[in-house]
Amino acid sequence: MSNFDWDDDDAFEDAQAESNAMKELRKAYREMKKQNKELLDNLTNMKNSVRERSVKDVLASKGLPEKISKFIPEDVTSAEEVEAWVSEYGDVFGAKPQSEEQPAAPNPELQALNRIANVQNTGETYAGDPDQLDALIRAAQTPEELNRVLFGNALGPQAI
Repeated sequence: MSNFDWDDDDAFEDAQAESNAMKELRKAYREMKKQNKELLDNLTNMKNSVRERSVKDVLASKGLPEKISKFIPEDVTSAEEVEAWVSEYGDVFGAKPQSEEQPAAPNPELQALNRIANVQNTGETYAGDPDQLDALIRAAQTPEELNRVLFGNALGPQAI
């Protein structure tokens, strides 16, 4: 037997195979790391856009300018949290608390429905016949009834 014969030729080939496997594993790890970073960036972008949208929606519903969003802390993300923050600190920016807000103007559609209901309860409406109008005016017993016939309400003409 010579001095250059290797008894461990199989061990040398196993080491090369193991080295190739490690290279493939490292390559797969780098790809996975890159993909993970990409997904994390996408998640961060989505969270930021959802936060911005919820902040803008709440501020718009309160009638506040969008510039206030710069003062809202970053950890306030959901619409409920933004709503709570605005109700707590909104007075600094001119937001009125819910109890101080003025009631909304009367809905014209609701007023029209009430007039229709009143007409149905009191009888026929004026259909353009002068005799019918004359009969309705003469049948009025009180000034309120006369105002209903002439102006459509019990209070009389509306001041403009």
